[in-house]
Amino acid sequence: MISALLSSVLLFHVRKIRGDLPPEIRNAVAVVGAATLALLFYAKYGIDYLNQEYIGEYYYAVPAFLGCFTFIAASAFVSNRVRAIFDICIAVLCAVIVFSQIKKPVSYDFAYNQPSAAEIHNTLVALRAPKKLALDLIDTEDWGNVWSTILGAQILAERSKQGQFCINRGWHISFTLAARCSPEELRSGSRYIVTAESTAQRPKDDHEIDVGGLRIIRRLPPSLDDKGTITVAKSPLLFSDYLLQMGWSPVQSDFVWTTADEAQLSLPLGQNFSGDVLLDMAAYLPQADSTQEVQLVDDQGHASTALFSQADNRKIIRLHILQAAGNPVTFTLKIKAPIVPSALGLGRDQRRLGVSLYGLEIVSSRQ
Repeated sequence: MISALLSSVLLFHVRKIRGDLPPEIRNAVAVVGAATLALLFYAKYGIDYLNQEYIGEYYYAVPAFLGCFTFIAASAFVSNRVRAIFDICIAVLCAVIVFSQIKKPVSYDFAYNQPSAAEIHNTLVALRAPKKLALDLIDTEDWGNVWSTILGAQILAERSKQGQFCINRGWHISFTLAARCSPEELRSGSRYIVTAESTAQRPKDDHEIDVGGLRIIRRLPPSLDDKGTITVAKSPLLFSDYLLQMGWSPVQSDFVWTTADEAQLSLPLGQNFSGDVLLDMAAYLPQADSTQEVQLVDDQGHASTALFSQADNRKIIRLHILQAAGNPVTFTLKIKAPIVPSALGLGRDQRRLGVSLYGLEIVSSRQ
């Protein structure tokens, strides 16, 4: 970074000796200056962990400009013959540097070949049913190890052409889109929770496997039939680990927010269940004239709409199920206009809040 700034100063000094610089060179100087200032600003206000060098990898383009700057500066003081020799030396040096960097293993190579990833891959292959496994990755204190190990297992699965699992919860930008679980894979596949073994709060039971530093837990969905009212306050793990799919915030003390345009709720019901699902919900309405509209669609395409206002906010939404086509039944909540509190000057919360869920009740028509 210091070299970039010094080179820019040197170029401007050359400009005084040889006259105005070509537009291309002036633009290059501006790019280096802008990139340097951008990285400094980003490091100050946008980067949480400065030891994560990949965050600023775009700045590696600056050394390429520095080579050009050095040549331009030197050419102002030497003959054409010396300049030609200099050109050849710079070309050879660049070729050697590029070749050495290409041959050098990348810093994240361990994630592709770590033994724990191979162990996880082999374990998932052994667990695989006729359908894909659906994995819920639980965010723990050792979250980096959880997603990177599963990422390594995914890469091995791609190499071996054994796409034995998909990712449902705990999505990470490093995973490919093809690895995200589809609604059909969630309904038909075996479900597993993946968390760090080091953060597990209890000894493993018959449905759990410790391998590669992770704990893989068979997700046996509970039946919600005849359970009465189930609240987030009393059963937070039921909601966070089983019922809430994409589009939800972490569970709070007595409710959970939607944080996207769409959120999914998966309810394990009895075979051929008929009856009603009652959802206890409220909308985020920060101002007196705030309103919200939510469309709720089940996996058979049946839809209903709920309207929220200050005068009619927290309410029970009734969803009728004539006959459940599969287990679990998935509802998609489509939020018309999520609201960002910080955009209204209400604190620093940048989540896109829609509606909050406090609990639910399953009412069978056979009762």
